[in-house]
Amino acid sequence: MKEEPFQEPLQSIREMKVIRSGKASLSRTFTSAVSAVVTKVRDKLCVSQAMFARLLGISEKNLQT
Repeated sequence: MKEEPFQEPLQSIREMKVIRSGKASLSRTFTSAVSAVVTKVRDKLCVSQAMFARLLGISEKNLQT
């Protein structure tokens, strides 16, 4: 089996370890306007994150990401 296909994921894992150790920071981050919309809808319905997640049929953790 060739090692080439595994080099990119291995490099990503190495970078993750350096970032988690605090020796480097993330090279990029992503934000989404969707979270603001979800918050507005949830507030309008007067429900908690946990209840809103249950209404959507997803885990609270998935709602928060």
